[in-house]
Amino acid sequence: ETSLGSSASDAITLSLRLSLEDNSFRSASGREDSVNSSGNNVNVPSIGSVTATFLYDAKIVSALKMISPPQRSYEPGTKSWNIDLLALPSLLYHLAPLGY
Repeated sequence: ETSLGSSASDAITLSLRLSLEDNSFRSASGREDSVNSSGNNVNVPSIGSVTATFLYDAKIVSALKMISPPQRSYEPGTKSWNIDLLALPSLLYHLAPLGY
């Protein structure tokens, strides 16, 4: 048996969802994230999204918050984060120093 040194408590599950029908980022609840940090309505182009689920870890949340707000959203009902697929490289970049 080979151990990779991870357990359920330090795992992040990423689910990929591709969308060819719609060109705007939608959260898992189906709402379009169309307000930027200035409160202005924007339409964020997208080809899909990534849903991240994990046991709460403040360092992971901080890494997720490094993604631009129009490209991420938190779903309290499912305790998951939705990230625009085009922001995946940035997400992986910010998670790498944490060992992910």
